[in-house]
Amino acid sequence: MSFQSFREKFNLLIYENKSFTLKALKFISLFVSLGMIGMLIYYYGFPITSFEKATINQLMKASFVFYIISFIIRFLYSFEPGQMLRDSWIEGILYSLIVIDAISYVIFDVKLIASLFEYVGVANFDNYYNLFLQLYLLIIVGLDIGSSTVKFDKTKINPAIIFLIVYISIIFSGAGLLMLPEMTVASKSLNFIDALFTSVSASCVTGLVIEDTALLFTFKGQMILLFLMKMGGINILLFGTFFALISKFGISVKQHEIIEDFVNKDNINQARGLITKILLISLFIELTGAIGLFISLPESPEISTIGDRLFFSIFHSISAFNNAGFSIYQNGFANEAVANAGFSHLVVCVLIFIGALGFTTILEVSSIKGQRDRLKYPWKKLSLASRIALKSSIHLTIFGFIIIALLEWDRIAFADLDSFGKSIAALFQSVTTRTAGFNTVNIGLLSTPTLIVFLFLMFIGGSSSSTAGGIKTSTFTLLFVAAWSTIRGKKNVEFFQRNISFALMEKAYTILLFALACLVVSLFFLSITESALLDSGQITIIDLIFEEVSAFSTVGLSTGVTPLLSDGGKSIIMLSMFIGRLGTLTLAFALSKRIISTKYKYPEAHLMIG
Repeated sequence: MSFQSFREKFNLLIYENKSFTLKALKFISLFVSLGMIGMLIYYYGFPITSFEKATINQLMKASFVFYIISFIIRFLYSFEPGQMLRDSWIEGILYSLIVIDAISYVIFDVKLIASLFEYVGVANFDNYYNLFLQLYLLIIVGLDIGSSTVKFDKTKINPAIIFLIVYISIIFSGAGLLMLPEMTVASKSLNFIDALFTSVSASCVTGLVIEDTALLFTFKGQMILLFLMKMGGINILLFGTFFALISKFGISVKQHEIIEDFVNKDNINQARGLITKILLISLFIELTGAIGLFISLPESPEISTIGDRLFFSIFHSISAFNNAGFSIYQNGFANEAVANAGFSHLVVCVLIFIGALGFTTILEVSSIKGQRDRLKYPWKKLSLASRIALKSSIHLTIFGFIIIALLEWDRIAFADLDSFGKSIAALFQSVTTRTAGFNTVNIGLLSTPTLIVFLFLMFIGGSSSSTAGGIKTSTFTLLFVAAWSTIRGKKNVEFFQRNISFALMEKAYTILLFALACLVVSLFFLSITESALLDSGQITIIDLIFEEVSAFSTVGLSTGVTPLLSDGGKSIIMLSMFIGRLGTLTLAFALSKRIISTKYKYPEAHLMIG
């Protein structure tokens, strides 16, 4: 009897129990996964004894027995076991290594993998091994919980609502984790409002903080912030698509148009490949940036060891590329240890600039095939969206650099810098103001005209599908071109030898009006909640406007207002960050009803404008 015949007979024999067994397995798996999450939270979030630590490690290792058995059962029930192994080869290899290591330990009392690593000079391998198992277990748990959710194509919920729910879940989970005792230094703790504010700021890659990150959070707390920044930095809609894929959601035809508008792709079936490219490219850029910072960061008490230097480099690289603005230097890059580190500032500038370009532009520019085609065929150019993203970003950076340098060159904020340092500071502030929220000078010392320039740049923000906020460079460009066309008396709006459709202009105007409305309403309520601060002279209305625009544009710069805000003011700023991160157009899609198309139109109106 051939192996294939044996497989067919075996499958027929166990087929009757297949549905029940797999459903029971999924049900048990969900409870095991939730138990593992609880143990990980207790392990890292609370002070525990060595006995509790050892017990939890053993339970986590034992949980792999369940996942290995689950893998074997799914393999046995599969009608195409070869295909299953090819699809799950990483999982299979890892489980095989764990089984071999366990057999070696039971029979020969030797931890095979640990012995191999110790042989090549890696000491204390057990700690790294446990950490690796925990991280891998967390990934399995995430996938397992995701696969237990309701299929997307069977729901009638707008997919944007699903994404909102996922994002809100991440924010509240982050807030809960940040409130755990081990996340903050022993002398301090976060109440719910402050923890939620910090989680929103990190998830929405803003960077506004209640208290200095370096002074408040422990290494574990900073790792939570790093995770939240990374999740928020992946564009919310691409992240939503990624969540849909790992949850085995389907995308129905009726939802195709909405998702297509989100990811700016002609074919939604390309989403999986798009997400993979985005993750790989973002990891490559962050790794490259981390190497640049590892080399360039100056010696200081904060990075006295190689481990500290490595963590600082990775943290600031991820924070910069994702335009988050969080720093674990006290007072950020204005800290005296790095205030004059010009090369480090340039590395951060490059990371911020690339992160603000948008994933679609990064993918198009980094495509080797596309570069070859453009060199071979000069008539082939970048897409209109990418050209707008690149040119507008460069022009705004140059504009900001020149104006900031002229306004602040001889003023107090730049007083301690030489000519080269002033040039780097002006460039850094121009780049970071549109999106990131890092600062190399004290923002509170800048002149009012400079703050107004900052407000303008923050309001514009970065490019579409990027980690930046604001109304986006594409919106600003279309509005500017439309105004210029009107002034010149042109009937159509044209740009780069392309006619801009009325539908696009409608979206641009909608985003502008929605953004302005959000800012005005938020400022109105902030002036009420913070009236005591305004009346006492602790802050000015310019400080409040700056704070609100910075929050809505997810920039994260502040003149020092954030720690002074009342709980009501913090709530308004949180809502501004959330709306600004999602994007006004995305929120409009999520909250709007189906658009009704009509076959008729009323007579054209004629009225005086201006």
